[in-house]
Amino acid sequence: MAAKQFEDLLEPADCILKDAELIYYLDKGSFGRVDLVWFRGVLACKKSGNARDTEMTDRYHQEARMMHDLHGLGGAPMLYCVAIDKPIIIMEFLEGFNLSNFILEFERDNEAFVSAIRSLGKKLLEIHEAGYIHGDVHMGNIIVRRTSRGEIVARLVDFGFCRTMAPDRLKKAQITGDATVLEIFLSFGCHHN
Repeated sequence: MAAKQFEDLLEPADCILKDAELIYYLDKGSFGRVDLVWFRGVLACKKSGNARDTEMTDRYHQEARMMHDLHGLGGAPMLYCVAIDKPIIIMEFLEGFNLSNFILEFERDNEAFVSAIRSLGKKLLEIHEAGYIHGDVHMGNIIVRRTSRGEIVARLVDFGFCRTMAPDRLKKAQITGDATVLEIFLSFGCHHN
């Protein structure tokens, strides 16, 4: 099935809200809150901001546009729909822990942590090679889970600061394999004794 055009994902907020049954609150950030919802037959995340703020609606449209254009690349959640008239995005629900909680859950499993960071490096590389930068990589915006086969998979969320990168800047910013893992590891203040 071909990907829908971005404009085909725009709907009035009232239509979206009537189909989004709240399951529970997940998290809150600077620009809104995220809830787990049952939406048109699937578990989904609903990200919503201040409904009276038109600048916020524009910001959400920009984030949704980036997610749409990435279409799952780099582990970005799939976009289901966006409100035309309010800051509301409905997107794929990503199972797992944010990286902070993953570290707490698997604190004695160094191999799991390194696997998570390697997976994150691969996802960031995919995004960069496609000409985008995430712009807000931190432990709360990284979702990590262990698959049924035992594989550790990291994915990124919150594409509010995501932007396209000019090709000349992309060459300067390119990252590769182990260098990515080391840079990410050090950026979180992790040190090996």
